[in-house]
Amino acid sequence: MKKTIGTLLLLTSSSFLTVYAANSSSHPSDGLYVGAYYQGGVIYWLDSKKLYRHGLIMDIKDAPDTSGYAWDTTPPSKTGANGDQPYAGKINTQIIITTIGSKRALAASVCANSHSQGYSDWYLPAKNELALMLGKGMLTAKITETAKAHNGSDFSHNPYWSSTEFAFNSAWNISGGSSTHEATYKKNIPLSVRCIRAF
Repeated sequence: MKKTIGTLLLLTSSSFLTVYAANSSSHPSDGLYVGAYYQGGVIYWLDSKKLYRHGLIMDIKDAPDTSGYAWDTTPPSKTGANGDQPYAGKINTQIIITTIGSKRALAASVCANSHSQGYSDWYLPAKNELALMLGKGMLTAKITETAKAHNGSDFSHNPYWSSTEFAFNSAWNISGGSSTHEATYKKNIPLSVRCIRAF
């Protein structure tokens, strides 16, 4: 039985209203539902194309440096990390680090090198993976409630880097707060990072 857990409203930079409906099935034996603590984090999206048995997990906390991380400490750079859909962030993260190196790619590297909760396959989310996570309403309240119940934290009101590049000097970021908003910032600006993993 499919049920709607929540709806995320996202006002994109092009001023179109995008609606994400996060659906899940009830699988009591495996505990897969949006908002469940699972495999080192919180499930925040389940994939209908994979019968709601696979999806995305966010870390329970932001990456530790409260001053933030640069996407690229010394742009300009052109990495080709253009994926923006679910599961694209893993490939983007690898492309960024391979192209500009881990010393410059701080946001991608902090995720790729993370061993949070005993897992080592974290990555910097692609733009729409991040949008699914930072939406407002019942869904976001549930996933942050679960994160905090496991010694995690709420989201920052600062923007978060995605792994999706925009141009030589800029990449996509998304901020929460009263409304979810996409923007492009210069790559050397330190922003918050919340790593994710696919299962």
